[in-house]
Amino acid sequence: MHAHEGIEKILQLAKQFQRRFLFADYEELDRRQRWLEPDAHLPFRQISMPILPSAEQTRTILVFKPDDIGDAVYSLPAAMELRESFPRSRIFLLCQEKTASLFERTALFDEISSIPVSVRFFRFPFFDLQGALKKFSKQEFDIAVFLRTYPVYFKPFLRIPCKIHLHPLDPRMRSKSAYQARITLWGSRRAHQSVQLLQIVAGLTGKKYSSTDIRFPKLQWTDSDQKALEITFGKTVPERFLVIHPYARYETRDYPKPYWQTVVNEIKRTFGYPIVVIGSVDDPKTEFPAIETQGKLSLSQTAYLISKASAFVGSEAGPVHLAAMLGIPVVALFGGHSSPAEWGPLGKSLILRADVPCSPCHRRVCPGYGLVCLKELTPQRVLPEIETFLRSELRIN
Repeated sequence: MHAHEGIEKILQLAKQFQRRFLFADYEELDRRQRWLEPDAHLPFRQISMPILPSAEQTRTILVFKPDDIGDAVYSLPAAMELRESFPRSRIFLLCQEKTASLFERTALFDEISSIPVSVRFFRFPFFDLQGALKKFSKQEFDIAVFLRTYPVYFKPFLRIPCKIHLHPLDPRMRSKSAYQARITLWGSRRAHQSVQLLQIVAGLTGKKYSSTDIRFPKLQWTDSDQKALEITFGKTVPERFLVIHPYARYETRDYPKPYWQTVVNEIKRTFGYPIVVIGSVDDPKTEFPAIETQGKLSLSQTAYLISKASAFVGSEAGPVHLAAMLGIPVVALFGGHSSPAEWGPLGKSLILRADVPCSPCHRRVCPGYGLVCLKELTPQRVLPEIETFLRSELRIN
């Protein structure tokens, strides 16, 4: 057993203990959700939490979102709602360094402070909260919004100086704040991540949200972003090209290199379009019949490159969500880690996933089932569906 697998096992045991410890709390929340569901026939209005300040009373809002690319993408509909509901308020954002350029292209925030998140003891992140807050023109805020659905970073969030801390109602996020939003984080069904984040800001905007309310801003590209095409292709940019992202951070999402070799070779043989591989500086070379750009493009340049592609094929990772947000036809190869109902790319997407009973496991390392979620979804099973989807989206007979 590798060291990281041993640590992962310890952390999963801790999670199991936490779930058992909080089981009664989750059961109570589930019952309250069903019992307190508003009834349109009743002559009174039920209020789940105190009324928040109006737009006229709110001068500053801090959005707390120190997350990776996919999580950042799905926070944008909620950020749009805040911007439209509070046009005169100054909205501040605290985010990771890697996602700052993406948020900047949305023009939804007045000030952005980015933080370098370092990881200690394998999975426990750390960052300098006070140093990040000092970068803002204001150090105290009317409202701070925890725009996240899981508790990592929750304690630093509570240290933000503000009049109101708004966060999800969840047994793992305990605070004295009276402003705790009811979201579909527990219960029999979960909504998509973007809807959950919309539900957090619902108390501020005064609206009720569902999947039909998901909207994404149009990104404002810079001259530097648009150089991505020249960096990738030189002076001659093809009329059509495909983007491939064959990497995933977790074992339970990571299809092996020979798997991708078969898939990419067949896509190249079938369609003949140039293929571009994207990835970070830490991602290895692929030896695919493709142009490799790993580590050569910034996040915003990668986003611009994707926006000009004819289609996108990738693992369950940040770029697949980014491509879907940009309106590009997406083929997403899911592993066993997550549920597409909660984390599937939106828009014109084909999600391929093996229906195995141990999924979604929400684990980074397979707990002992031999990665059946990945092995069941063989290239021979997915390639006919990929070809049919791409032919339809690219309008090829």
